Amino acid sequence: FQPPARPRARQEYLQLANAVEMTRAVLGPVIHTTRGYVLVVTSATTGEGKTVVSGHLAARLARAGYRTLLVDTDARRPRANE
Repeated sequence: FQPPARPRARQEYLQLANAVEMTRAVLGPVIHTTRGYVLVVTSATTGEGKTVVSGHLAARLARAGYRTLLVDTDARRPRANE
C-alpha cells in the first residue's frame, strides 16, 4: 500500500498504517504462541472501516510471515476483494 499524494489523505493513511502496525505488534506474540488463532473485526454500524482495517491488518500479518486468511462474511455487501 502506498500513501496518497494529498496531504490530508496521506496523514489519515499514515495514522491507519501506524494503528495497524501497533495492533500487529500487540497480537504478534499471542498469535505466535497460539495454534489456530482467529481474529474477528466487527462493529455495530456500517461505514466504520471494518473492511479497510481487516484488509490492512491481514496484509501486514502476512508480510510479517504469519499464515493469514481473510474471509469476508458480509453476505449483503462483500467488499474484501475490492
